[in-house]
Amino acid sequence: MLKVLKNLKQSAASVIVIIILLCVQAATDLALPTYTSKIVNVGIQARWDRKFCT
Repeated sequence: MLKVLKNLKQSAASVIVIIILLCVQAATDLALPTYTSKIVNVGIQARWDRKFCT
Protein backbone atom coordinates (compact mmCIF):
# COMPACT_ATOMS: atom_id res chain seq x y z
CA MET A 1 0.00 0.00 0.00
CA LEU A 2 2.83 2.38 0.78
CA LYS A 3 4.36 1.73 -2.62
CA VAL A 4 1.10 2.72 -4.28
CA LEU A 5 0.92 5.95 -2.29
CA LYS A 6 4.52 6.79 -3.13
CA ASN A 7 3.74 6.36 -6.82
CA LEU A 8 0.62 8.50 -6.51
CA LYS A 9 2.65 11.38 -5.05
CA GLN A 10 4.29 11.85 -8.43
CA SER A 11 0.97 12.28 -10.17
CA ALA A 12 -1.12 13.92 -7.46
CA ALA A 13 -2.51 16.56 -9.81
CA SER A 14 -3.74 13.91 -12.24
CA VAL A 15 -5.40 11.97 -9.44
CA ILE A 16 -7.19 15.09 -8.21
CA VAL A 17 -8.40 15.92 -11.73
CA ILE A 18 -9.66 12.36 -12.19
CA ILE A 19 -11.57 12.47 -8.90
CA ILE A 20 -13.15 15.81 -9.84
CA LEU A 21 -14.17 14.48 -13.25
CA LEU A 22 -15.70 11.38 -11.66
CA CYS A 23 -17.75 13.59 -9.34
CA VAL A 24 -18.94 15.67 -12.29
CA GLN A 25 -19.88 12.53 -14.18
CA ALA A 26 -21.85 11.19 -11.21
CA ALA A 27 -23.70 14.49 -10.81
CA THR A 28 -24.65 14.64 -14.49
CA ASP A 29 -25.75 10.99 -14.49
CA LEU A 30 -28.02 11.70 -11.53
CA ALA A 31 -29.43 14.86 -13.14
CA LEU A 32 -30.23 13.20 -16.48
CA PRO A 33 -33.66 11.76 -15.47
CA THR A 34 -34.78 15.18 -14.28
CA TYR A 35 -33.80 16.83 -17.55
CA THR A 36 -35.46 14.07 -19.56
CA SER A 37 -38.72 14.36 -17.63
CA LYS A 38 -38.74 18.13 -18.13
CA ILE A 39 -38.26 17.68 -21.88
CA VAL A 40 -41.08 15.13 -22.04
CA ASN A 41 -43.41 17.30 -19.96
CA VAL A 42 -42.78 20.34 -22.15
CA GLY A 43 -43.35 18.25 -25.29
CA ILE A 44 -46.62 16.81 -23.97
CA GLN A 45 -47.79 20.27 -22.91
CA ALA A 46 -47.00 21.70 -26.35
CA ARG A 47 -48.87 18.86 -28.07
CA TRP A 48 -51.84 19.32 -25.70
CA ASP A 49 -51.94 23.06 -26.42
CA ARG A 50 -51.85 22.55 -30.20
CA LYS A 51 -54.49 19.85 -30.17
CA PHE A 52 -57.14 21.43 -27.94
CA CYS A 53 -56.42 25.15 -27.88
CA THR A 54 -56.47 25.90 -31.60
